[in-house]
Amino acid sequence: MTFPCRCSNCRTRRSLRRRPADYIRQPACAVCGKRNWYIDRYRIKVEMAYSRSCNCGGYHFIHRKGSKYCDHHPNVEQNQGERYDTATH
Repeated sequence: MTFPCRCSNCRTRRSLRRRPADYIRQPACAVCGKRNWYIDRYRIKVEMAYSRSCNCGGYHFIHRKGSKYCDHHPNVEQNQGERYDTATH
């Protein structure tokens, strides 16, 4: 799991592996070089919301709608056939 963050100085976006408070020395920003990050609540609320997620039978977990084995993918029948052919051989 990654944490969507923004630089406090130049507001550049970056996903960090840990919460900014959990770092002893935070990673440097690629744009300005500062080491002061905060969690971007907007990205969590809007961009990473479950509204774009799916819980169909293609996967046993919540996944991105339209991914390869999702029921909403245009080639789902072909992909599912290939999936089960490789699993049985």
